[in-house]
Amino acid sequence: MWLSHGASLDMHGLKDFAYNTSALPLTCALLDKGASLIHAGAISVDGQGVLMPAWGGVGKSLLVSQSVLHGRAKFLADDHAVIDRQGDLHLHLLPIHIYKYHTSDAVLAQRLLGSLGAGDRLNWRVGCRLRPRRAVRWVAPQTLYTEARLERTARLNQVVLMFRGDHSDFVWEEVDPESGARCCAGVLFDEIRQMAERLALGAAGWERGPLPQLHDAYAGVIDVLTGAFGHAAVHRTLIPRGAAAGDVVAFVRKSCPLIDQAFDEAP
Repeated sequence: MWLSHGASLDMHGLKDFAYNTSALPLTCALLDKGASLIHAGAISVDGQGVLMPAWGGVGKSLLVSQSVLHGRAKFLADDHAVIDRQGDLHLHLLPIHIYKYHTSDAVLAQRLLGSLGAGDRLNWRVGCRLRPRRAVRWVAPQTLYTEARLERTARLNQVVLMFRGDHSDFVWEEVDPESGARCCAGVLFDEIRQMAERLALGAAGWERGPLPQLHDAYAGVIDVLTGAFGHAAVHRTLIPRGAAAGDVVAFVRKSCPLIDQAFDEAP
């Protein structure tokens, strides 16, 4: 069902299921195990985990795809990562959104088209011509990157929080683990839009069930992320709103040696 996104089934319904309906119980179940979802891309570089929390469209997926397809990095997550309090990142196989602009990468485009049947390839090409900004497919990470380039788990070494805004230049600064965790918890609760609403209704007594109260869930996410970030260097990069994708990649590589290492030729 995941991989028919953009084909005959309702795209909006599938995305809502992935990012709201299923993400809510998954987050609560992970909290019971001392872990949490986080809205971030994640890679492993020689066994060292790199986490890139960000809103959509900031550039995290580009850093993940280029470092895995063309460098030595291994894939852990594209949009929702799984992390535990001990600082271990775990593979999350949520399919990857591929938009038309991603296919400027020839390797990525080849693997996308190779994963589609003849009818779906035609559908994709027509969609790219008629509605280029809305053409999208979901592709399994193992299809895009191959099984050999997936990492099952990695110990967190570097966190790079990425934000676009009205800045005249790029900024790179260190932040403490708790501040980084609070920022990421806010992004997560906004991304899973039904989460705060459903937990608040449960706390008000309108809906009873196994879900935790809102303040307990929020505190639990912050506790997990603060513990995890305590095992890593945590930095925030502020990106000018109009910065090109290539400029974002170049700046992050220059600022973070481990991410730069991820782009080295694979052994």
